Amino acid sequence: MLEDALEGQGSQMKRHGGIRWTSILLLAMGCVDGSLRSGADGSVDLSGGAFIDAASEMGGAVPGVCGTSLPTVGATEVTTVIAALAACPAWPNGKLFPEIGPFFYGPDPGPCTYKRVSLAADNNTFLTLSYGYSTEGLLTEYVNAWPAERYFPVWRDGRLVQITGMDDTLKTTTIAAYEWKDGAAIETLKATVNRYALAPNGYPLSVVTTSLTDPSYCQVGLFDYEACRLIAMRLMVAGNPASAKEWAVAYAYDDRDHLISRTDVGRAIADTYDYGCWK
Repeated sequence: MLEDALEGQGSQMKRHGGIRWTSILLLAMGCVDGSLRSGADGSVDLSGGAFIDAASEMGGAVPGVCGTSLPTVGATEVTTVIAALAACPAWPNGKLFPEIGPFFYGPDPGPCTYKRVSLAADNNTFLTLSYGYSTEGLLTEYVNAWPAERYFPVWRDGRLVQITGMDDTLKTTTIAAYEWKDGAAIETLKATVNRYALAPNGYPLSVVTTSLTDPSYCQVGLFDYEACRLIAMRLMVAGNPASAKEWAVAYAYDDRDHLISRTDVGRAIADTYDYGCWK
């Protein structure tokens, strides 16, 4: 998720003329039965559904440990999930990024504001953003009030192709670049690359993150849907068994189908989205 990388970047942009990126939290797809088995500590039992083989899913293009160490999901399971999503409304490419979910679900173009807070005892607020849109409903900018930063999406043929950041000294930096292929989208950040596999009607099926500096790093996620809604993520760091970890993230909606919260128990953070400016 792009907001993971924006968190805390302001001081880095000013000191180093660049951006310190954190690992991108990946997204998840559920098992055929739609089940998700998670513990109170945020851990996930993945025994009921293995991860999609990243190299196979992306045509063998995924480098490093992802192509050799991940378990596989059979073609029948993948086909079943895609068939279930086929009955859902199409997810346009223009509503996929910069963050999966809040710009697609609900009747409005996207959230008015976003806030990330800690679930720990200190309850600190890490990031607050406000969004602006064109008359066509495309995101045109978002603003971080402190430190003062603005981000400008660049669109081509209704798809996001780049995001540029500007700090309070008017220094600009490329935040993210996007490449679109049949059934796939690739998000390139400063230190990581996220490869999304998409269903024919645009729903993300899986995401693989690799590092541009560490060939041994691979983080994989699968979407979990229920009645066309993204309800959870199942995530895993592959490769070294000693450092491997699994966790889940839960999503919640209001009665108008807005995605209003995203709770990551494993990382002790909660993201909330407000749509009040559209009322």
